Amino acid sequence: MIDFGLHKNKLTNGKEQYRATVLTKETYTLNDVIDRMVEQNTTLTRQDIMAVLDLFFYTVMMLVLEGNSVLTPLVNLGVSIAGNFRSADDTFDRKRHKVKARVNASKVFKDKVEQQAQVQQQNPTGRCPNRASASSPPAPTTGL
Repeated sequence: MIDFGLHKNKLTNGKEQYRATVLTKETYTLNDVIDRMVEQNTTLTRQDIMAVLDLFFYTVMMLVLEGNSVLTPLVNLGVSIAGNFRSADDTFDRKRHKVKARVNASKVFKDKVEQQAQVQQQNPTGRCPNRASASSPPAPTTGL
């Protein structure tokens, strides 16, 4: 169940409108996900799962760094280049251009969320949660 609250939308030029804010219950690290996988009566050990994930993450990163796009059931990954070029003969200059990671939710994941997510409204608290003060989740411990 996905909990949410409604908060006044201050960007509607005086109109009385509200926006939904998802109330995240917990943040799971990669280790937490692996623990959950192990609990599902699999014949794979924690070490097996970690080894496969390490290899998967490394391989995906290498494919992207080679200029490929990678499509998975969760995300689509690739790169883009930001910045303007002065002419068709201009070259890449790290002072003016930047290579950026491109990550988008896949259609499979979007469809699953849109079709199967169940939501539940919570009582209003009067203010939005302060995301800036929330601590960042620990980094995965797989050695990429």
